[in-house]
Amino acid sequence: MSLGAKCQELKKAIESSTGEREVHRQLEANPWVILRLFETGHNNGYIVSHFSLGDEFEADLVVLCGFSGGWNVHFVELEPPSLSPFNESGDYSPRLNHAAGQIRRWKLFVEQPSKEAYLISQLARAAQAKDLLWHNGRELTDSVGWRFDDPRSMHLFHFHVVMGRRQHLDDTLMTRKAGLLQTDGFELITYDRVLEWAAIIENDHTYS
Repeated sequence: MSLGAKCQELKKAIESSTGEREVHRQLEANPWVILRLFETGHNNGYIVSHFSLGDEFEADLVVLCGFSGGWNVHFVELEPPSLSPFNESGDYSPRLNHAAGQIRRWKLFVEQPSKEAYLISQLARAAQAKDLLWHNGRELTDSVGWRFDDPRSMHLFHFHVVMGRRQHLDDTLMTRKAGLLQTDGFELITYDRVLEWAAIIENDHTYS
């Protein structure tokens, strides 16, 4: 299937799906959309779907992107595009509340110094074996050639929830959404941004 056709299938899933499973499947088929959603200026990226540690922790997507001397590590939770992130009172909807709970558990885990080496090794192993972008099993190295698990390397962790559409948000909720990174420690992204990147990539032949 051509890149353009894959982007069209992703758009169709976002516009018509009532859950997130089909959207997740179409995102797996469009890894450049995932990368650009979180890292607009780098190509040294790796994407893992359904990354888990034991039975307790699973992220729908993890995006790893290397720079000089370190890595940005993005943990991503996907929720349905058809559901509003907030209820009529302006509080978290049940689905966003669940996603935020997942984020809190990941944050508590990664902030434990005793767990960091294990997490880094598992991320490196998963990306080398299951990367969606390159599929070549190559060792992860940053822009200066340091491996992902090099003890000198800095790892910066970021947390995101992708849910709902801009039409679900009035001005007050849009402002609240924009502030969640500062107030609650994660970024809330609507599927409109996914659609915007899909449109860009569909019409840019450098991604073919």
